[in-house]
Amino acid sequence: MECVFCNLISSGADYVVYEDNTFVVIPDRDSLGFGHCMIIPKKHVAKIYELDEVIYNQLFDLAKRMSEKLEKIAGKKAVAYTAFGSGLPHGHLHLIPHDDIDVLINPTKHMERKSPDELREMAAQLKTRLNW
Repeated sequence: MECVFCNLISSGADYVVYEDNTFVVIPDRDSLGFGHCMIIPKKHVAKIYELDEVIYNQLFDLAKRMSEKLEKIAGKKAVAYTAFGSGLPHGHLHLIPHDDIDVLINPTKHMERKSPDELREMAAQLKTRLNW
């Protein structure tokens, strides 16, 4: 079975917010607002909890560092973490800046599909403002 995220990692997306040897961070095309990103491990696993302990800990360390900045950049009260595990067959962690719990309870009500140009623009803004 072909994996969308493995293909994206191997070919290189043109809307990357952050990348290192272990992870790539991109905005979600089904956005729940400015700053909604996904941290994607480069190692293919179906679910986040299948990562080895070292990479799992690195994932949440990166999520913490990014969330502290995303909260300020997006001007929101909090950043939620969500790892569904039932959609795409490549584990990933969503970082969702929000002010309203309804965004998390009823995501389809708040979801907006972003075009490739909008993804590139959001990634460029976030990358500049995260100042890694």
